[in-house]
Amino acid sequence: MAVLFDKLFIQAADMSSYKDISDHMDESDMKNYIREAQVADLTPFLGPELYLLMQNDFTAPDVWATQKYDDLFNGVDYNSGGKTIRQHGIQPMLTLFTYARVLDNVQLSLARVGPVTYLSEDTSDPTTQAQIKTKIISTRAMAIRYQEEVEQYLRDLSSTYPEWVDRAAKNKTYQFHKIM
Repeated sequence: MAVLFDKLFIQAADMSSYKDISDHMDESDMKNYIREAQVADLTPFLGPELYLLMQNDFTAPDVWATQKYDDLFNGVDYNSGGKTIRQHGIQPMLTLFTYARVLDNVQLSLARVGPVTYLSEDTSDPTTQAQIKTKIISTRAMAIRYQEEVEQYLRDLSSTYPEWVDRAAKNKTYQFHKIM
């Protein structure tokens, strides 16, 4: 299966920059969630051509051979319409989409004892389904916020990224997932 050969743009360690995550998460599980987010969230957004170009340009964790892909992934300040705009890049978007998948798939099993709400440093209570659902929704909402920022960057620099097809301009649809 070709998707297993895709380079992972983020590592499990990158998650801790954006969200609290236990060191006890299995590394292979994290890789699977990252891969799922790249396939299900990032590839449809970038389109298969730009995604493949980024795959081929990616040389090592957080290292891109071409500056335009580094800017797209890691973020950059750029000028548009006489204003300086900061776009934070694909990394936080992909990280948060991955984190939402972790929450959804392991139901907040981010601690050794399972899903918990910490009452103090030494004690915790199980997390309710409603709390998990709320956390997933808020995490995905923030990921979508970063995605909109990257989308605007790609629109503003469309001559730099001609491989990107603005699907939103053609057909604005949203994916909704029922969480039970």
